[in-house]
Amino acid sequence: MKVLVLITTTILAAPAIAGTPEAMSLLKANCFSCHNPDKEKGGLDLTTRGAALRGSDEGKVLLPGRAAASRLIQVLQPAADPHMPPKAQLLPRAITALSDWVNAGAEWDAALLKDRVRPASDTLVALPKGYAPVLGVALSPDAKRLAIARGSTVVVHDLSQTNKVVATLAGHRDAVQSIAWSPDGRWLATGGYRKVRLWNSSLILARELTALDGRVTALQFADDNATLFTADGAPASSGMVRRWKLSDGARLAEWRAHGDTIYGMATSRDGRQLATAGADGVARVWDSETRKLIVQLEGHHGAVFGVAFNSDGQRLATASADHELLVWDLKTRQKATDIRVHKGGVTALRWTPDDQALVTACEDGVVRVFTDIKSHDGAQSSGTAREGKLSGASGRLHAVDVSADAKLIVTGGQNGAVYLWRDRKLAATLK
Repeated sequence: MKVLVLITTTILAAPAIAGTPEAMSLLKANCFSCHNPDKEKGGLDLTTRGAALRGSDEGKVLLPGRAAASRLIQVLQPAADPHMPPKAQLLPRAITALSDWVNAGAEWDAALLKDRVRPASDTLVALPKGYAPVLGVALSPDAKRLAIARGSTVVVHDLSQTNKVVATLAGHRDAVQSIAWSPDGRWLATGGYRKVRLWNSSLILARELTALDGRVTALQFADDNATLFTADGAPASSGMVRRWKLSDGARLAEWRAHGDTIYGMATSRDGRQLATAGADGVARVWDSETRKLIVQLEGHHGAVFGVAFNSDGQRLATASADHELLVWDLKTRQKATDIRVHKGGVTALRWTPDDQALVTACEDGVVRVFTDIKSHDGAQSSGTAREGKLSGASGRLHAVDVSADAKLIVTGGQNGAVYLWRDRKLAATLK
């Protein structure tokens, strides 16, 4: 979805056993926090092959070549007691990947378990001429300004003056992949590769945040208008969330929220919850202050591209590469509504502020507006919604935003165009 051109050097080594990279990633993300040399919960250390073969206080857990007989695999099943991980359920494909790895001999690759070393610098080549997809759009809180992340620049339009361009913001070395306004409209944040640029209300650069690893794939201001959450990391290794103080750029907190890229973030209206969407196929909801995991939501069969809270923070909508839009009841932690009408990956979503509709952007080039969203009543397996389509856009869409009064909808896509609908009618196309 989001492209960065890098000059890299690849060193070829002896091929690993099939499935080893994925198995190492799954073990690291789900097991090492409890089963390591310092903790050894249940007397089990899974950080090396030798330790895993020795087993736990209760005996052998890993039998290479015999996945079905290995307790390491048995405890992952939905009905297992005890169940691992204790507060989550791995997706079926993850269990299959680990089973295949055990059956293939359960070989370890220690290099894959190490945190990726952050090189001092990268050599970036210039973006290809003409490469200017719109990877992010953001309406200011009063909907008078529209910021567009197009290629390596950000263009800001004054919508009150017939879409007049008031600023072109430069300084990123590559495609800007994330963009956000603060709730009070005093800050605009733009995220590229290893860098977040913070612009004040006059669109003058105030400071940069640079202690980041890889692409900054999502940005979310806290409701206090004083701090910013950023998402960055290494694909297939780590998705980091960091919280920053706007006044001086100090880093206040950081944690590994996913084992892969974080594509989206959202905060509940009261600011107490932070939701993250991962390429690992799960969405997670965190206590924004303590960083404690509140709930992990597993129901998609592909990367989760976006998350959005409703106004009271009791429902969370998730959008995925699997073409599905799901709505979760966070009290019951169950899927309440499953919408399967998209003809491509659902790349972005927004609730309207009045909770009356969900707006989605899709790979098929269609913006959809879902109303009359109903939750399942126990007799039916999933809830329903009424689908409406906004005409006029084309090509793969990457981003969507909705004004506070729900009268303006904006989207942008791979072809570099931005489409604006007022009262569900196409009002302008910005190129």
